[in-house]
Amino acid sequence: MAPYSLLVIWLQKALGMQQYHVASVLCQQAKVAMSHSESKYIHYDLLEKNINIVRKRLNRPLTLSEKIMYGHLDDPAS
Repeated sequence: MAPYSLLVIWLQKALGMQQYHVASVLCQQAKVAMSHSESKYIHYDLLEKNINIVRKRLNRPLTLSEKIMYGHLDDPAS
């Protein structure tokens, strides 16, 4: 089994999670540059916060395209 798979299994057990949502846990703290020529980083914690606000407002699960679109809102609360 690959080391990454072992890490995922360990995280799932440690966090009491099913096999889903582990990627978001791993990516929240990662600094991923938007491009090679920019020094700006993607703020995964802000994207997740926006998605959670919209999910609560709509009171239903979101599709992948909705998560992508709503995650980039400037003000998801209004």
